[in-house]
Amino acid sequence: MVRRTLALLLALAAPAAAQEFVYALNIHGKLSINGTVLDSMPSGFDAGTGEGEFETWTALAVAGPDRYALRRDGKLFKNGKKLYSFLMGTDGFNIFSWHGFAATANGVHALRQEGLLNSNGLDVITYPRETFFFTELVAKTDLTVDMPNYMKLAESFGIAGFRCDTPEEVDAAIVAALECGGPAVIEARVDREEKVYPMVPAGAPSAEMLDVEWAEDDNQWVEEGV
Repeated sequence: MVRRTLALLLALAAPAAAQEFVYALNIHGKLSINGTVLDSMPSGFDAGTGEGEFETWTALAVAGPDRYALRRDGKLFKNGKKLYSFLMGTDGFNIFSWHGFAATANGVHALRQEGLLNSNGLDVITYPRETFFFTELVAKTDLTVDMPNYMKLAESFGIAGFRCDTPEEVDAAIVAALECGGPAVIEARVDREEKVYPMVPAGAPSAEMLDVEWAEDDNQWVEEGV
């Protein structure tokens, strides 16, 4: 049974053939994926005369299944449809258009040249500026949701799945997996800040685990039964 279980777990962990999706946005509002145009968004820019320069599309971001495009005058489109319309700014001499843009699981964020940051349609902060303009914005999302759901993954393969959220549930999950009569997946959930033991030296087999634990009070490694 051990061989069957290990073989299936390796199959689950092996990456499937990845399909790449390459998005491109031109200044006239044509957004394409792998060479096929998905969205044709409005633009009044005339390359011959230079008129409508603020109606050129300047930033593109993708978050999950959604695609976002930002125009210099503040028009933000989601999947080809207008989502927000931000205002351009001025200090009486310069005109500030929108250039930086990022999308995350928590929303969309746009940055105007003089440093004004708008998140989900609300102006939230203005970064200090001296001489140069802001042109780029990068954001990230701290993934705290269940990704993936290992119980559903096990179910999709027709095998048993067991989950333990506390140390007290570990023994029962192991016993249930051993007694289920077939291959099983155990999802042991730990806090992301938790030190996970036992540890195995780099390049060593799992049988050569380190039989030590970090003692916070003594600030050192101490021997601990595995």
